Amino acid sequence: MVKNLKIAENLIYLRRKRGITQEVLADFLGVSKASVSKWETGLSLPDVAQLPKLASYYDVTIDELMGYEAQLTMKEIKEYYERFAEDFSKHSFHQVMEEVRDFIRQYYGCCPALLQVVVLLLNHYMLADVAEQPKILEEMVGLCQHIQEKSTDVNICTQATIFQAGIELLQGKPEVTIEKLQPYKNPQGRIENSETLLVQAYQMSGQMEEATEWNQVIIFMHLLSVVENSTFYLMANLNNKEVGLSTIERIEKILEAYELKKLHPNTYLMFQYAMALFYATWDMEKEALNALKTYVEDGIDFIKNAAYLHGDEYFDKLDGYFKKMEDYNMLPRNQKTVLASIGQELEHPVFEKIRGRKEFQELKQREELWN
Repeated sequence: MVKNLKIAENLIYLRRKRGITQEVLADFLGVSKASVSKWETGLSLPDVAQLPKLASYYDVTIDELMGYEAQLTMKEIKEYYERFAEDFSKHSFHQVMEEVRDFIRQYYGCCPALLQVVVLLLNHYMLADVAEQPKILEEMVGLCQHIQEKSTDVNICTQATIFQAGIELLQGKPEVTIEKLQPYKNPQGRIENSETLLVQAYQMSGQMEEATEWNQVIIFMHLLSVVENSTFYLMANLNNKEVGLSTIERIEKILEAYELKKLHPNTYLMFQYAMALFYATWDMEKEALNALKTYVEDGIDFIKNAAYLHGDEYFDKLDGYFKKMEDYNMLPRNQKTVLASIGQELEHPVFEKIRGRKEFQELKQREELWN
């Protein structure tokens, strides 16, 4: 909901701040003192033609004059996100999408909210009819462009650029994606060095607690990046047995050493699924079924327990960091939607040879039981 307008209160506050009487303001605007009095008591509102004059006189925007707030807090954005994600799992995509469009119109000036709408749609647009999906993708591109034009937050603009590049890839425009992301390959276009510089600055200023926390965050995020990129690398090399086996061997050591199954189940599970695809491609049925068993059973446990990001004995500062980042624990998709995706992924053609195996059927039944 849009915040309540507070034009009466604002008019009183601005007039007193300027130190003028109702008569002075009335003379300036060419209206009666009674009109100004009614505005300030809430009995009537200024004519639309008077709003620019009032805003200019008090040196504020019309939105500020009327007390309109188009911005949402991260907590409010999270609440909207979770509500829409829940609705996508219960109602028709078309119905919920219309509500999302209303939300966009209402908060078109709130770039952080619009960025999360992009994330929301990226995680749910595939629920739309195939014929409708291109339109949804185009709307997402438009949102990303609007964010880049209007936001003054460099981080939000960067995220919008990257999301737009990913959406354009989904649209079958790899050349456009390359053009957008090519500058990030240039070391001068990267900002990772700022991470370690901040740690050093904290240390030099004696803020050791902050230095340790941020250092742990950096390590954790880069660990996730290594596993996530290796997942894509494995899936891109399904037909290269040597590269695939080597990738699995290396990443499994990282997963075990840093206990990422507990710390970040989603990243862990996606690598398990990629392993299953690889093993099935090479008719390594036992290994493929083991990976699928981990993917399905641990995935259901993850959903059932609604796991969020957290630290452990080694990353003992992460909990404090995640607590400060209210939006960081936002689940990308509703749990039921995630569970449905597990069922879809079990239908991959590469599993055809093991589909009749008892172990595969048991996994399928367990997924269907929870769906």
